[in-house]
Amino acid sequence: MGLWSVVFTLALCSGLLVSCGGSPDDAPKEDFCAAVDAVLDFDDFDEAQDAYNELKDVGTPEDIDDDARSGFEISVDAVLGADDEDEAREAYDDLGDDEKEQVEAFNDYAEETCAGEQEAPATPRQ
Repeated sequence: MGLWSVVFTLALCSGLLVSCGGSPDDAPKEDFCAAVDAVLDFDDFDEAQDAYNELKDVGTPEDIDDDARSGFEISVDAVLGADDEDEAREAYDDLGDDEKEQVEAFNDYAEETCAGEQEAPATPRQ
């Protein structure tokens, strides 16, 4: 499991499943990757929910496959439906195998789509 998968899975462990619906499915790649980057950079549960609200508003690019799109909806719903991290962990544990596979498909899609969009960290000159 790569770093992105771990982060998305940990972030997913923050919610209950509720109906998402309405997220665009034609987001520009740059906007999607910026929203994904925000999801990976939060300090507390409220910030995670803010980042996932933004991700929901941005939506996904049109080339996302059905399983990955379902994983996107599950991930967003999970975080936005939770009151706290403990509730989310319970919800994640309750996901069926198919749902967990869809979340993994979304993780893989986000990692592959946005891999080149991340700036490399600055390195000290020697």
